[in-house]
Amino acid sequence: MSMRVFLAVSCLPSIILLFYVYKKDRVEKEPVGLLLLLFGLGALSCIPAALLESFFSNLFAPILGENTLGYQLYENFLNVALFEELCKFLMLFLVTHKNKNFNSLFDGIVYSVFVALGFATLENIMYVYQFGLTTGLVRAITAIPGHMFDGVIMGQFYALWHLSKNISITEKAYAKAGFIDVIVAPERKYKLYLPIAIFIPMLTHGMYDFLASMGTVLSMLIFVVFLIGLYIYCFCKIRKISKTDQYETNLIAAALGKKYPYLYGRIQQAMAYNNQMHYNPFTQAQYSPYSPQNNFSVQYGQYPQSPQQPYGQQAYPQQAQPSAQQPLQTPPQYPRQNKQ
Repeated sequence: MSMRVFLAVSCLPSIILLFYVYKKDRVEKEPVGLLLLLFGLGALSCIPAALLESFFSNLFAPILGENTLGYQLYENFLNVALFEELCKFLMLFLVTHKNKNFNSLFDGIVYSVFVALGFATLENIMYVYQFGLTTGLVRAITAIPGHMFDGVIMGQFYALWHLSKNISITEKAYAKAGFIDVIVAPERKYKLYLPIAIFIPMLTHGMYDFLASMGTVLSMLIFVVFLIGLYIYCFCKIRKISKTDQYETNLIAAALGKKYPYLYGRIQQAMAYNNQMHYNPFTQAQYSPYSPQNNFSVQYGQYPQSPQQPYGQQAYPQQAQPSAQQPLQTPPQYPRQNKQ
Protein backbone atom coordinates (compact mmCIF):
# COMPACT_ATOMS: atom_id res chain seq x y z
CA MET A 1 0.00 0.00 0.00
CA SER A 2 1.40 3.40 -1.02
CA MET A 3 1.78 6.12 1.59
CA ARG A 4 -0.80 8.35 -0.12
CA VAL A 5 -3.47 5.64 -0.09
CA PHE A 6 -2.61 4.78 3.50
CA LEU A 7 -3.00 8.38 4.68
CA ALA A 8 -6.14 8.93 2.61
CA VAL A 9 -7.90 5.89 4.04
CA SER A 10 -6.73 6.74 7.57
CA CYS A 11 -7.37 10.49 7.67
CA LEU A 12 -9.87 11.43 4.94
CA PRO A 13 -13.03 10.35 6.85
CA SER A 14 -12.06 12.51 9.83
CA ILE A 15 -11.21 15.48 7.61
CA ILE A 16 -14.61 15.31 5.89
CA LEU A 17 -16.47 15.20 9.19
CA LEU A 18 -14.36 18.00 10.69
CA PHE A 19 -15.05 20.23 7.70
CA TYR A 20 -18.77 19.48 7.93
CA VAL A 21 -18.98 20.46 11.60
CA TYR A 22 -16.81 23.54 11.05
CA LYS A 23 -19.10 24.79 8.27
CA LYS A 24 -22.14 24.33 10.52
CA ASP A 25 -20.74 26.82 13.06
CA ARG A 26 -23.04 29.65 12.00
CA VAL A 27 -22.70 32.28 14.74
CA GLU A 28 -18.92 32.76 14.79
CA LYS A 29 -16.12 30.65 13.35
CA GLU A 30 -13.62 29.39 15.89
CA PRO A 31 -9.90 30.21 15.61
CA VAL A 32 -8.08 27.66 13.48
CA GLY A 33 -5.20 27.53 15.96
CA LEU A 34 -7.54 26.57 18.79
CA LEU A 35 -9.18 23.84 16.69
CA LEU A 36 -5.82 22.40 15.63
CA LEU A 37 -4.73 22.37 19.27
CA LEU A 38 -7.87 20.46 20.25
CA PHE A 39 -7.37 18.01 17.39
CA GLY A 40 -3.76 17.40 18.40
CA LEU A 41 -4.60 16.97 22.08
CA GLY A 42 -7.38 14.58 21.13
CA ALA A 43 -4.84 12.47 19.26
CA LEU A 44 -2.42 12.58 22.21
CA SER A 45 -5.19 11.46 24.57
CA CYS A 46 -4.89 8.03 22.93
CA ILE A 47 -1.68 7.46 24.90
CA PRO A 48 -2.97 7.75 28.50
CA ALA A 49 -6.19 5.98 27.48
CA ALA A 50 -4.26 3.03 26.05
CA LEU A 51 -2.05 2.79 29.14
CA LEU A 52 -5.02 2.83 31.51
CA GLU A 53 -6.92 0.28 29.42
CA SER A 54 -3.96 -2.09 29.33
CA PHE A 55 -3.33 -1.85 33.07
CA PHE A 56 -6.92 -2.43 34.20
CA SER A 57 -7.59 -5.06 31.56
CA ASN A 58 -4.66 -7.13 32.81
CA LEU A 59 -5.78 -6.52 36.38
CA PHE A 60 -9.38 -7.72 36.00
CA ALA A 61 -9.02 -10.37 33.29
CA PRO A 62 -7.84 -13.11 35.72
CA ILE A 63 -10.55 -12.15 38.22
CA LEU A 64 -13.55 -12.06 35.87
CA GLY A 65 -12.38 -14.52 33.24
CA GLU A 66 -11.78 -13.30 29.68
CA ASN A 67 -14.60 -15.29 28.05
CA THR A 68 -17.37 -14.38 30.49
CA LEU A 69 -20.19 -11.94 29.86
CA GLY A 70 -19.22 -9.98 32.97
CA TYR A 71 -15.73 -9.40 31.63
CA GLN A 72 -17.10 -8.28 28.25
CA LEU A 73 -19.37 -5.77 29.94
CA TYR A 74 -16.55 -4.52 32.13
CA GLU A 75 -14.04 -4.36 29.28
CA ASN A 76 -16.27 -2.45 26.85
CA PHE A 77 -18.11 -0.11 29.22
CA LEU A 78 -15.91 0.47 32.28
CA ASN A 79 -12.50 0.02 30.74
CA VAL A 80 -12.31 1.07 27.09
CA ALA A 81 -15.28 3.44 26.86
CA LEU A 82 -14.81 5.10 30.25
CA PHE A 83 -11.09 5.81 29.94
CA GLU A 84 -11.28 6.96 26.33
CA GLU A 85 -14.17 9.34 26.93
CA LEU A 86 -12.65 10.58 30.18
CA CYS A 87 -9.30 11.37 28.54
CA LYS A 88 -11.03 13.17 25.67
CA PHE A 89 -13.17 15.17 28.08
CA LEU A 90 -10.18 16.27 30.16
CA MET A 91 -8.46 17.64 27.04
CA LEU A 92 -11.66 19.41 26.04
CA PHE A 93 -12.32 20.91 29.47
CA LEU A 94 -8.80 22.10 30.27
CA VAL A 95 -8.42 24.00 26.99
CA THR A 96 -11.88 25.50 26.50
CA HIS A 97 -13.83 25.97 29.74
CA LYS A 98 -12.39 29.48 30.28
CA ASN A 99 -11.64 30.30 26.67
CA LYS A 100 -13.08 33.64 25.51
CA ASN A 101 -14.03 32.13 22.14
CA PHE A 102 -16.51 29.77 23.84
CA ASN A 103 -19.53 32.05 23.44
CA SER A 104 -22.33 29.95 21.92
CA LEU A 105 -23.90 26.52 22.36
CA PHE A 106 -22.61 25.11 19.07
CA ASP A 107 -19.03 25.93 20.10
CA GLY A 108 -19.21 23.13 22.65
CA ILE A 109 -20.04 20.64 19.90
CA VAL A 110 -17.29 21.96 17.61
CA TYR A 111 -14.64 21.68 20.33
CA SER A 112 -15.74 18.23 21.43
CA VAL A 113 -15.91 16.86 17.88
CA PHE A 114 -12.40 18.11 17.08
CA VAL A 115 -11.03 16.36 20.18
CA ALA A 116 -12.97 13.17 19.41
CA LEU A 117 -11.86 13.04 15.77
CA GLY A 118 -8.26 13.75 16.74
CA PHE A 119 -8.45 10.65 18.92
CA ALA A 120 -10.20 8.68 16.17
CA THR A 121 -7.66 9.68 13.51
CA LEU A 122 -4.61 8.45 15.39
CA GLU A 123 -6.45 5.30 16.43
CA ASN A 124 -7.48 4.72 12.80
CA ILE A 125 -3.93 5.13 11.54
CA MET A 126 -2.79 2.36 13.89
CA TYR A 127 -5.67 0.07 12.88
CA VAL A 128 -5.12 0.59 9.14
CA TYR A 129 -1.39 0.07 9.52
CA GLN A 130 -1.95 -3.16 11.45
CA PHE A 131 -4.96 -4.71 9.65
CA GLY A 132 -4.93 -3.19 6.18
CA LEU A 133 -7.06 -1.22 3.75
CA THR A 134 -10.30 -3.15 4.23
CA THR A 135 -10.37 -2.37 7.93
CA GLY A 136 -9.84 1.30 7.16
CA LEU A 137 -12.75 1.36 4.71
CA VAL A 138 -15.09 -0.31 7.22
CA ARG A 139 -14.03 2.02 10.01
CA ALA A 140 -14.61 5.04 7.74
CA ILE A 141 -18.37 4.50 8.08
CA THR A 142 -18.47 2.92 11.54
CA ALA A 143 -15.76 3.74 14.09
CA ILE A 144 -14.81 7.22 12.84
CA PRO A 145 -18.41 8.50 12.79
CA GLY A 146 -18.93 6.63 16.07
CA HIS A 147 -16.26 8.75 17.78
CA MET A 148 -17.79 11.85 16.24
CA PHE A 149 -21.24 10.91 17.59
CA ASP A 150 -19.79 10.51 21.07
CA GLY A 151 -18.24 13.94 20.64
CA VAL A 152 -21.56 15.49 19.59
CA ILE A 153 -23.31 14.12 22.68
CA MET A 154 -20.45 15.18 24.94
CA GLY A 155 -20.32 18.66 23.41
CA GLN A 156 -24.06 19.13 23.74
CA PHE A 157 -24.06 18.62 27.51
CA TYR A 158 -20.76 20.42 27.93
CA ALA A 159 -22.24 23.50 26.22
CA LEU A 160 -25.32 23.31 28.47
CA TRP A 161 -23.03 23.26 31.51
CA HIS A 162 -21.14 26.30 30.23
CA LEU A 163 -24.35 28.25 29.55
CA SER A 164 -25.97 27.31 32.88
CA LYS A 165 -22.83 28.27 34.77
CA ASN A 166 -22.74 31.72 33.15
CA ILE A 167 -26.46 32.24 33.82
CA SER A 168 -25.85 31.49 37.50
CA ILE A 169 -22.85 33.84 37.66
CA THR A 170 -24.77 36.68 35.97
CA GLU A 171 -27.79 36.13 38.22
CA LYS A 172 -25.66 36.40 41.35
CA ALA A 173 -23.96 39.55 40.03
CA TYR A 174 -27.32 41.25 39.37
CA ALA A 175 -28.55 40.25 42.83
CA LYS A 176 -25.42 41.70 44.42
CA ALA A 177 -25.91 44.95 42.48
CA GLY A 178 -29.50 45.20 43.70
CA PHE A 179 -31.25 44.60 40.38
CA ILE A 180 -32.69 41.30 41.64
CA ASP A 181 -34.55 41.32 44.95
CA VAL A 182 -34.29 37.62 45.83
CA ILE A 183 -32.85 34.85 43.69
CA VAL A 184 -35.78 32.59 42.85
CA ALA A 185 -34.99 28.86 42.77
CA PRO A 186 -31.21 29.26 42.44
CA GLU A 187 -29.63 27.02 39.84
CA ARG A 188 -27.71 24.33 41.69
CA LYS A 189 -27.98 21.50 39.20
CA TYR A 190 -25.85 22.90 36.37
CA LYS A 191 -22.77 21.04 37.66
CA LEU A 192 -24.53 17.75 36.88
CA TYR A 193 -24.05 18.47 33.18
CA LEU A 194 -20.34 17.69 33.51
CA PRO A 195 -20.68 14.06 34.69
CA ILE A 196 -23.54 13.61 32.19
CA ALA A 197 -21.21 14.84 29.43
CA ILE A 198 -18.95 11.87 30.26
CA PHE A 199 -21.51 9.26 31.29
CA ILE A 200 -23.79 9.25 28.22
CA PRO A 201 -20.92 9.14 25.66
CA MET A 202 -19.45 6.32 27.77
CA LEU A 203 -22.74 4.41 27.40
CA THR A 204 -22.98 4.92 23.65
CA HIS A 205 -19.31 4.10 23.17
CA GLY A 206 -19.56 1.03 25.39
CA MET A 207 -22.69 -0.20 23.61
CA TYR A 208 -20.96 0.20 20.23
CA ASP A 209 -17.92 -1.80 21.36
CA PHE A 210 -19.98 -4.43 23.18
CA LEU A 211 -22.24 -5.16 20.20
CA ALA A 212 -19.30 -5.18 17.79
CA SER A 213 -17.31 -7.59 19.97
CA MET A 214 -20.07 -10.18 20.54
CA GLY A 215 -19.82 -11.59 17.01
CA THR A 216 -23.31 -13.11 16.79
CA VAL A 217 -25.90 -12.48 14.08
CA LEU A 218 -28.30 -10.90 16.56
CA SER A 219 -25.66 -8.61 17.99
CA MET A 220 -24.67 -7.45 14.49
CA LEU A 221 -28.28 -6.68 13.60
CA ILE A 222 -28.67 -4.67 16.80
CA PHE A 223 -25.34 -2.99 16.06
CA VAL A 224 -26.51 -1.83 12.62
CA VAL A 225 -29.79 -0.47 14.03
CA PHE A 226 -27.93 1.23 16.87
CA LEU A 227 -25.41 2.85 14.51
CA ILE A 228 -28.15 4.09 12.16
CA GLY A 229 -29.95 5.56 15.15
CA LEU A 230 -26.77 7.43 16.14
CA TYR A 231 -26.39 8.74 12.59
CA ILE A 232 -29.95 10.10 12.58
CA TYR A 233 -29.86 11.55 16.08
CA CYS A 234 -26.47 13.26 15.87
CA PHE A 235 -26.79 14.76 12.40
CA CYS A 236 -30.28 16.05 13.27
CA LYS A 237 -28.89 17.48 16.52
CA ILE A 238 -26.07 19.23 14.65
CA ARG A 239 -28.47 20.82 12.16
CA LYS A 240 -30.94 21.87 14.87
CA ILE A 241 -28.41 23.48 17.21
CA SER A 242 -26.60 25.13 14.30
CA LYS A 243 -29.84 26.61 12.96
CA THR A 244 -31.04 27.98 16.31
CA ASP A 245 -27.64 28.90 17.77
CA GLN A 246 -27.11 32.33 19.36
CA TYR A 247 -24.50 34.09 21.41
CA GLU A 248 -24.57 33.06 25.05
CA THR A 249 -25.20 36.66 26.09
CA ASN A 250 -28.54 36.59 24.26
CA LEU A 251 -29.49 33.27 25.84
CA ILE A 252 -28.54 34.54 29.31
CA ALA A 253 -30.60 37.70 28.82
CA ALA A 254 -33.60 35.68 27.65
CA ALA A 255 -33.37 33.24 30.56
CA LEU A 256 -33.05 35.94 33.24
CA GLY A 257 -35.67 38.15 31.61
CA LYS A 258 -38.15 35.29 31.73
CA LYS A 259 -37.29 34.47 35.34
CA TYR A 260 -37.33 38.11 36.56
CA PRO A 261 -39.72 40.18 34.40
CA TYR A 262 -38.78 43.40 36.22
CA LEU A 263 -35.01 42.98 35.80
CA TYR A 264 -34.32 44.77 32.53
CA GLY A 265 -36.67 47.62 33.34
CA ARG A 266 -34.51 48.32 36.37
CA ILE A 267 -31.33 48.04 34.33
CA GLN A 268 -32.64 50.51 31.73
CA GLN A 269 -33.69 52.94 34.46
CA ALA A 270 -30.24 52.72 36.04
CA MET A 271 -28.59 53.34 32.66
CA ALA A 272 -30.79 56.38 32.10
CA TYR A 273 -29.92 57.62 35.60
CA ASN A 274 -26.19 57.27 34.98
CA ASN A 275 -26.28 58.84 31.52
CA GLN A 276 -28.36 61.93 32.41
CA MET A 277 -25.60 63.86 34.17
CA HIS A 278 -25.84 67.66 34.28
CA TYR A 279 -23.43 70.54 34.50
CA ASN A 280 -23.46 72.74 37.61
CA PRO A 281 -22.59 76.32 36.53
CA PHE A 282 -21.75 77.32 40.11
CA THR A 283 -19.17 74.65 40.94
CA GLN A 284 -17.98 73.78 37.42
CA ALA A 285 -18.74 70.12 38.15
CA GLN A 286 -21.04 67.42 36.90
CA TYR A 287 -23.88 66.20 39.02
CA SER A 288 -27.06 64.19 38.76
CA PRO A 289 -30.27 66.10 39.47
CA TYR A 290 -31.80 62.90 40.87
CA SER A 291 -29.27 62.43 43.68
CA PRO A 292 -30.30 63.37 47.25
CA GLN A 293 -27.44 65.85 47.49
CA ASN A 294 -28.93 68.02 44.73
CA ASN A 295 -32.41 68.75 46.03
CA PHE A 296 -33.69 71.38 43.62
CA SER A 297 -37.07 71.59 45.33
CA VAL A 298 -35.33 73.10 48.38
CA GLN A 299 -32.69 75.17 46.63
CA TYR A 300 -34.76 76.64 43.83
CA GLY A 301 -38.39 75.74 44.54
CA GLN A 302 -38.45 73.66 41.33
CA TYR A 303 -38.41 69.95 40.63
CA PRO A 304 -36.16 68.05 38.25
CA GLN A 305 -37.41 65.81 35.49
CA SER A 306 -38.45 62.30 36.40
CA PRO A 307 -35.97 59.67 35.14
CA GLN A 308 -38.83 57.95 33.34
CA GLN A 309 -39.62 61.02 31.18
CA PRO A 310 -37.69 61.84 27.99
CA TYR A 311 -34.73 64.01 28.72
CA GLY A 312 -34.17 67.35 27.02
CA GLN A 313 -36.85 69.88 27.96
CA GLN A 314 -35.18 71.35 31.05
CA ALA A 315 -31.55 70.52 31.70
CA TYR A 316 -31.54 72.25 35.09
CA PRO A 317 -33.77 74.91 36.71
CA GLN A 318 -33.13 78.44 35.55
CA GLN A 319 -31.97 80.94 38.15
CA ALA A 320 -34.65 83.50 38.95
CA GLN A 321 -33.88 87.01 37.69
CA PRO A 322 -33.36 89.51 40.54
CA SER A 323 -35.87 92.33 40.86
CA ALA A 324 -34.96 96.02 40.95
CA GLN A 325 -35.73 96.18 44.70
CA GLN A 326 -33.62 93.09 45.46
CA PRO A 327 -29.84 93.42 45.22
CA LEU A 328 -27.94 90.82 43.24
CA GLN A 329 -26.78 87.98 45.51
CA THR A 330 -23.62 85.99 45.16
CA PRO A 331 -24.61 82.48 44.17
CA PRO A 332 -24.23 79.95 46.98
CA GLN A 333 -21.22 77.66 46.84
CA TYR A 334 -22.11 73.99 47.03
CA PRO A 335 -19.71 71.15 47.66
CA ARG A 336 -18.24 69.66 44.52
CA GLN A 337 -20.21 66.58 43.53
CA ASN A 338 -18.71 63.51 41.98
CA LYS A 339 -20.46 61.70 39.17
CA GLN A 340 -23.00 59.30 40.63
